Amino acid sequence: MSAVGQAGERPSDDVVLIVEPNPDGHRLYYVSLLVHWCRAGGHDVSIVTTPRATTSPEWTIHLDGQLTPDAVVVRSEPWFTFENLAGHARSGAGLTVIPDGDRFLPSVALRGWPRGRRLSVLAMRPDAQPGRSRVVRLVRGAAKKGLIAAAGVRRGVRAFALRSPLSTRRPLLRWVADPVTLRSDDETVAGLRRRLEAAGADYWIGVFGAISARKHLHVIAEALAEVPGVGLLVAGEVDAEARELARPAFAKLDAAARPHVELAPPLDEATFDSAICAVDCVVVAHSNEGSSGVAAKAAVAGRRLVLAGARSLRRDAESLGDQAAWVPIGVESIASAVARAATTPQPSAAHGAGHEDFVRSLTWS
Repeated sequence: MSAVGQAGERPSDDVVLIVEPNPDGHRLYYVSLLVHWCRAGGHDVSIVTTPRATTSPEWTIHLDGQLTPDAVVVRSEPWFTFENLAGHARSGAGLTVIPDGDRFLPSVALRGWPRGRRLSVLAMRPDAQPGRSRVVRLVRGAAKKGLIAAAGVRRGVRAFALRSPLSTRRPLLRWVADPVTLRSDDETVAGLRRRLEAAGADYWIGVFGAISARKHLHVIAEALAEVPGVGLLVAGEVDAEARELARPAFAKLDAAARPHVELAPPLDEATFDSAICAVDCVVVAHSNEGSSGVAAKAAVAGRRLVLAGARSLRRDAESLGDQAAWVPIGVESIASAVARAATTPQPSAAHGAGHEDFVRSLTWS
């Protein structure tokens, strides 16, 4: 049984409960940073999660080796309700941290949190996603920010809004920067670069991360078929829908003699970060609003960036100046931006937020 499950066995204020059922994206990276920080500070840690998370490649990459056998509580998905989390906090957690807390904000704002217990809840998506009209988007965005603010004034609650570390936001909310770590290895970078150059291109574009259809791999690949002398590196997990959408575009790459290389998962953090450092330019293209960890890593690594789609990516491009270009999502616009990037000297590395402010904020340190 976990430390949290044994009420009374340890002082409850020493126990930090981290709630994360979803292994997708970089959620378990956040958990790993929090676990390391709390344990270094002498706190017991329990993670409430799901079998899907504990059997995922992301769990192996980020959390294997960090946890004692009693540090994880595995629950089924229906358990993840506000009532159950509040009850679990009452029975043994001085601090509860929910890194992906958007769906709990209404309940926190309406009901508060158990007396004598503390809660950190992070809104990973504080901005409204693209809607049918600008008016709808503005209304939804204001409502979401109002909900974050309302949750944050509850006793014992700190509600945070995630922002890109590459740009600033108006101080109306308790913003916390998406943490950036770059754990590349010079030898791995050199080896990957040799592999890319041997594939037959001098300038390499990279697409990274958990690649679903909304990451527009098919648009990027079709755009690169129009740009002579470039190759495409895909590093991460490409889901079935994205792969099927990209199949005709990759056929165009082959027909145009544009080399492409895929690094299939699982990729540990050092290999993933080294792959970002090994390419010349990173393309991030999505219309959903929110911080991009890949863009932040690429900026800190001194890579050139082509950002496309979301307003949040446009803000990042404006903050990065000459290091990045923003364009609408489209074959012609991305092809033009990549062609310009390929003839431009490599930029200096940007300064990105580290992880200390992130973990200090969420753990009330």
